[in-house]
Amino acid sequence: MKSRIIPILLVLLASACTKELRVLEVDQHEVIKSTLEAKFDGIDTALIERDYDTVDQLIASARNSLPSGENYYTGSYYVDSMKIDLFSAWSLLLQGYPIKAREMYLNAFNQFQEDEAEMVRLNKSTGEYNTQVMGALLQLQAATSSGSSILNSVYFELGNKLIDTSIEGLKNINSPELMGQKRPEHDGVRLVVVPTTNALFHVAKFKNQSGWCTASLVGYRLALTNKHCVENEQGNDVWQEGVLLFDSLRHPDSVNIKEVVRSKGDYTKETKHDWAILVLDRHPYGRGYLDVMPETSQLDSGTKIAIGGYSGDLNQGQLMSLDWGCELRKGQGIMGQHDYTCVTWGGSSGSPILLMSSIPQNPTVIGVNAAGYRVQSGAGYSRTPLDDGSKALGASSSMFYDALVRLRKLTEPEHLTELRPSE
Repeated sequence: MKSRIIPILLVLLASACTKELRVLEVDQHEVIKSTLEAKFDGIDTALIERDYDTVDQLIASARNSLPSGENYYTGSYYVDSMKIDLFSAWSLLLQGYPIKAREMYLNAFNQFQEDEAEMVRLNKSTGEYNTQVMGALLQLQAATSSGSSILNSVYFELGNKLIDTSIEGLKNINSPELMGQKRPEHDGVRLVVVPTTNALFHVAKFKNQSGWCTASLVGYRLALTNKHCVENEQGNDVWQEGVLLFDSLRHPDSVNIKEVVRSKGDYTKETKHDWAILVLDRHPYGRGYLDVMPETSQLDSGTKIAIGGYSGDLNQGQLMSLDWGCELRKGQGIMGQHDYTCVTWGGSSGSPILLMSSIPQNPTVIGVNAAGYRVQSGAGYSRTPLDDGSKALGASSSMFYDALVRLRKLTEPEHLTELRPSE
């Protein structure tokens, strides 16, 4: 059924535009897209196994699968080319070359902007921006991936909107927002990413009534965020009509929130209470979820971590930023609270604190980012680290692990009963 439906939808979407795909026929596009997705799945597996030789071979093979000439642009294969670059950057990061990875991400964004401009030039004579064809082809890639079970008009419409959102962010990003400032070695490296695989693939922008936060999948239909992202300081809920946006160029999705389970403590007084678990109306397409560490008191100061989220100080939070290789600190030594040297900003609230050594085999959450340290300065506040270098703080996973275990039992497919707040 899938092989019959996809070409028809592609033809309809392409004919709706004033300029159709040229050179290659629709069925040839389907073959190429299916081939690319199979190679991307292979790269996924090889990265988890740390088989970087195979990763390099599959990346080279994927590049060779791309068509050339005018069809490269009108068929939106430059988006697939960018995905290949993003896989390469992530591989470099995992291999311990963060500076090279950052440069690869920067090159990927710059090349994308050049290719996007060329695609627009090719379509300029008609005055038509061919996003419908782009959306159809990208969704074709998602639909032909292994385990795909959904392909309908609603998903196509959703995918096109999310793809447009991602592309707008990619078009507007600039070099300074990627490179950041030079920092001490223990502070790690900060860079802007578009996740295509592994840990960050499970991280989403959480749009609520007051703006946005970050959330990460930690169970079937379960996402971790901050309590202050679902409830303001006056105790009023702000999560209603909230949505999680997985705006990656690979398997984009948007999921609504059904219920919220949160800490009963006062997060305005103790950061360890600043956690909440979102219960989603369905599980996001093409994704699993992150593991969570039950107890974190054994982690030493200096433990390497990573925090990925939609921090508002880079590209206005349009794209995800990653702080890779920053460190835990003892900070104030408060039980149930983590202090760390990572750079965070508004929008990154709710980002998962990931144990770096667990990536990529078994990405593990050790807490949830909540806030940056700040001191009153004149009429406002300035961000000032503690003496040990701690710049931010969050709730330890030990604070919400028991609630998560109970929720996981309730939200498995065979348990669809209404959820109640944890005791």
